[in-house]
Amino acid sequence: MIILLLIPALFSLHQILVRKGFEREDLLTGNFISIATTALIFTPILILRFHLNANFLLLMIFAGILNFVLARVCFYASIKRVGANVASALSATRIYFAEIFGILIGEKVTFKLFLASTLIFIGILLLLNPKKNRDILGVILGLLTAIFVVLSSVVIKIGLQMYDDPILASSVGYLSAFMVFLASRIFSSSDLNISEGKFFVLAGLFVGIGHLLRYYALSIYPVSVVEPILSVYPLFTLIFSYIFIRNIEFFDRRIILGSVLIVVGVYECST
Repeated sequence: MIILLLIPALFSLHQILVRKGFEREDLLTGNFISIATTALIFTPILILRFHLNANFLLLMIFAGILNFVLARVCFYASIKRVGANVASALSATRIYFAEIFGILIGEKVTFKLFLASTLIFIGILLLLNPKKNRDILGVILGLLTAIFVVLSSVVIKIGLQMYDDPILASSVGYLSAFMVFLASRIFSSSDLNISEGKFFVLAGLFVGIGHLLRYYALSIYPVSVVEPILSVYPLFTLIFSYIFIRNIEFFDRRIILGSVLIVVGVYECST
């Protein structure tokens, strides 16, 4: 249980550090430093567990681009524009989108999904507070994060049917994302200053450890136990952001209530 609660805590601390890091670094540099740090963790795993299966590797590379490039850029941009609290709540809707995609391929609409949809929709409306000049693009980027993550999950699921090693899959994904960001650095005019990006280094470290613990937890407990607990990480983000960055983070009743409604709706989708 301690491990299960530590995972969402690490994911939330990752978001807090990203929010703090944007006080000094730009979006692409922050992404590069974070991904590079996490890639350092997963590269030895990739070497030790490497298995030559061309179709599997190609799918994992594609999944890595969806998850750790497109989704990560959208997520970091959302954090920068609307704050860690709002972005984390919006990105948590990925389980909801997974249910919606299930409907598109023929699964039935249940009352639980209808209830979850209602809660999430109301939660998003509360986060869109015009009185506070809420950034609509930042909200859309948060939702795009969830969609890209779900799409990557579909690709990963197909790939794991070819070769069942989720840790290797994640390692390939991180390394492929790192190569994309490394290529982007070649054409970047900004200087890379690790000392200025120390928050992104810590963010990459925390999220990397969080993913490793997540895979470990999934090897012990069923998905039906792990995912509902992980879905509460936006509440951890609210708590940590109030403790560590309340001077730069957005706080009001609508954000708190909206985040809670989204978490409850996501929890209903995952149970």
